[in-house]
Amino acid sequence: MNDAPSSVPGVPDPQQIFARIRNNFLITQEPSPTVQDGSASAGDDAATAPLHLSHAAWLALTLALDKLEAVRALVEDAHRTQPWAHHTLLRSALEHAATAVWLLAPASRDERIRRRLKLAGHDVYESGRAQELSGVSPAPPGRLPAERYEEIRELARARGFEDPDAVLGRFSYVKVVREAATATALPADVLELLWMTGSGIAHGRAWATFAMLEHEDVTLDNGDVRQISISASIEQLTMIAATVLNLVELASALYEQRRSRHH
Repeated sequence: MNDAPSSVPGVPDPQQIFARIRNNFLITQEPSPTVQDGSASAGDDAATAPLHLSHAAWLALTLALDKLEAVRALVEDAHRTQPWAHHTLLRSALEHAATAVWLLAPASRDERIRRRLKLAGHDVYESGRAQELSGVSPAPPGRLPAERYEEIRELARARGFEDPDAVLGRFSYVKVVREAATATALPADVLELLWMTGSGIAHGRAWATFAMLEHEDVTLDNGDVRQISISASIEQLTMIAATVLNLVELASALYEQRRSRHH
């Protein structure tokens, strides 16, 4: 489907959203802003080193913008809408933007540190599983998952957490998305629904495809077989992109607040 962006009452102007995406994407082309001595992020990073919290938040922010820029480029530059692909990109962007907010939003340093360590534990779990599946052990100076888990436990102990193993408990993007929503004006149910439908489309689920994508019957002499044409709505893509972009800009503001000494 080749659609030009259009403007519909009640829907954010695609051109304005794309311009915001372009402007925000520029920050990914530069080194991350320096964490200032005496800032909240400096304290967070000291408590989580070498798993610096600010680095994880900036990476999540960068990944979200990378996906948003891909959506923008497809629609605005290539004049293409790919029904499942766009929503898959937006779902991934939502995950990353929510992760950045989730890491940075808590007023409590202990909670920010707890979340950073939980994210690190999930990374260790996945990398360990990849090693099992591939049969490839980490080359020096790589470390085995058990060693990396112990590093996380040591950081938890140093922070005074009573149960370091609890920090390594189950990681859930649903929880990340819902907890990130508490820093926004959006109800947690709405943000989870956006993530869930995007996930459903990414996995080709019929319920999500029919709920989110435009579709119409194609008349063919196939008896009981129903042929359907699927397309993506620019207006719907714009609304979701605007929601994710708001999360990105919130995360960017939180990053600036945490990294600056005067806050």
